[in-house]
Amino acid sequence: MKKLLLIFINLFFFYEVKSESGDLTGKKLLCKNLSETNGYDFINKEEIINYKSWDLQGLLSIYKGKYETNFKTIILHFPILMNVSMKINRKNLEVSLVGI
Repeated sequence: MKKLLLIFINLFFFYEVKSESGDLTGKKLLCKNLSETNGYDFINKEEIINYKSWDLQGLLSIYKGKYETNFKTIILHFPILMNVSMKINRKNLEVSLVGI
């Protein structure tokens, strides 16, 4: 019984629990501030497309990338950003840069 309890504790502490919330396939997210609008289209379990529009210039850019999730954040990786990723807080949808 002690071995079983020890195994359970190890699994709980050393492995991240995956949930269905990690798959955002088909979900869309729209973020707007004063100068730009960003639309995120989650294509499958790994791929995302970012539609970025600069309101003042009327330009539209499209970027393909990858994403990963955990319980607190969505992390976006776009090749154009090189060593920087974007992190979206799942609770308040605040976007920040990671890796600067």
